[in-house]
Amino acid sequence: MTDTSKKLNVLLTDRDCLLLLTLYENVTTSFYQIQNLFFRGKNHATAMNRLRQLEDAGYLSRTRIPRIRSWNGGREVGVVFQVTTKSLRMLQMKYQSENFVDKIPAINPLSLDHDLLINDIKPCIQRQFDNGKWINGRHLLDSRGYKKIPDAVIEFANSDRVIAIELELHTKSSIRYRQIISEFRASSKIEKVIYVTASAQIDRKIISELEGFQVPNGYKTKSEIFSFIQLAELLGQTTHQSECLI
Repeated sequence: MTDTSKKLNVLLTDRDCLLLLTLYENVTTSFYQIQNLFFRGKNHATAMNRLRQLEDAGYLSRTRIPRIRSWNGGREVGVVFQVTTKSLRMLQMKYQSENFVDKIPAINPLSLDHDLLINDIKPCIQRQFDNGKWINGRHLLDSRGYKKIPDAVIEFANSDRVIAIELELHTKSSIRYRQIISEFRASSKIEKVIYVTASAQIDRKIISELEGFQVPNGYKTKSEIFSFIQLAELLGQTTHQSECLI
């Protein structure tokens, strides 16, 4: 049984607060993502020890999952981390200018590889819109203006409209893509949609439905609303911290 007195004696550092804020924004986060962001250059034991302290203090929760292989780097993931109600209350007090969703979304085992990969593409996309705010789609509880909730959006302080981010790892049917395109076009909140796709074949299928005819390989849409970038290119840009391609 955890010693409850331990929970009263953990002093949160600035790094801890930023870590918990990131875990909130990501909804679900793996250990390697936390280590890369907050414990770079530190060994596994150092990072895990601090996470255990935060867990014992009630600031984060750890969930064991059936092992999956992450898309980025092929790492095996066996546990994921989320914020708790306690850390959410702390974040609301510390970052009073931010709007926080009170309900912590449940982990979806069926989309966990997809959800973790969203965290990996987030930094490069954020660098392209440094005046915007990234919001995970699972935090969009107000569906007004959305016919389809994107995987994430970029919000801007001076605009009521957003840029939608869609991560597409597997090909859907033509009927489903037509429906999704129609829903995005009918969403008054969405100004632009950025598709991050796992293959050129997925690009081609979506663009064919977007254009209304079977496009050839390498075809570039002239749409002012929809744009496409390959996942491998985006991750490569993130890895090398060079200029992004969006």
